[in-house]
Amino acid sequence: MIRRFCLGASVAGLLASSACNRDTRKRIAVVPKGQAQLFWQSVHAGAVAAARECNVDILWNGPASETDFTAQLQIVDSMITQRVDAICLAEVRHD
Repeated sequence: MIRRFCLGASVAGLLASSACNRDTRKRIAVVPKGQAQLFWQSVHAGAVAAARECNVDILWNGPASETDFTAQLQIVDSMITQRVDAICLAEVRHD
């Protein structure tokens, strides 16, 4: 639970430090471990709210399942190809 809180705080901090009060609009990719879980939906809502405050675009995309590591890596590769300004990535663990 602490790690999840830290991820949410990291997203907000990244948005605040990378784009607030800037002239150009930045694009920040947020790649969660999954999308269906209530927790990730909450993180998404927080990232969208912070993006509005800081005048940045959020590119939100994650795998359907928290255990689909291959899909998450493909999404990260796609974000890199799109040349986003920053990537916020949820930790992938194989425990």
